[in-house]
Amino acid sequence: MGFQLRYIQSNLAPATQQTGGEAGVGRSASFDLGLLWKPRELKFWDIDLSDMIGLGFNLSNVGRK
Repeated sequence: MGFQLRYIQSNLAPATQQTGGEAGVGRSASFDLGLLWKPRELKFWDIDLSDMIGLGFNLSNVGRK
């Protein structure tokens, strides 16, 4: 299992004195989640498939646009 959390800040335009500070600054957060499952014992007839099969799931870039 894995998890990653990100903080994103983009300076899109310079700050000016007319707007009073942080003009064009965007802030957001996002995360990724990943899972991998490998069976300990999986047999199909007399063939051991434990080392050959794994199931994975990945959910990435979840957050604001």
